[in-house]
Amino acid sequence: MLLAAVSVGRIKKESSAKGKSGPLPAACASTGKEKIEKEKNAVLEWMSRGSGLHLNVVERIYNEAHRHRFPDVLIAIAKVESNFDPDAISDKGALGLMQVLGSAWTEELRRRGIIHNEDDLFNVSKCMDASAYILDKYMAWNKGNLDAAIIHYGGPADHAYLGKILAALEEIRKVKGGN
Repeated sequence: MLLAAVSVGRIKKESSAKGKSGPLPAACASTGKEKIEKEKNAVLEWMSRGSGLHLNVVERIYNEAHRHRFPDVLIAIAKVESNFDPDAISDKGALGLMQVLGSAWTEELRRRGIIHNEDDLFNVSKCMDASAYILDKYMAWNKGNLDAAIIHYGGPADHAYLGKILAALEEIRKVKGGN
């Protein structure tokens, strides 16, 4: 549960710090926004360089991931699954950026209003929504254990998949300026 512990610990630390300190002075808020923008640009450059995709394509992926819980995890999944290719199709029939297995998920995703048909999985926004829904569902099945949810996302008991996602998350952390 290394990944889940780090994520949950960071979220708790950030929310408790906000509650104690009150509003940030304008200079600090500006510096925080600049840091976030710098990190975003570094991640976008990493995504573009690694995939060969134009910055506007990877920025769309980045922005869509940041509409959900665990955006860096979703970006890491997109890196591992399709190298950020929204048109990817696997030999097993997994579709789109996040390589959602349409045969397993289309009906449920349709009932939930996330997609209308399997072709929607080639749409960056809808595929990211589908993937976030699936990851959240796996989180519930695994009692909040993010590592187990990621393993489940990659396939039945594919522990090597977790290693790939963790490696991608480490790359993201490094390009953001982490040590």
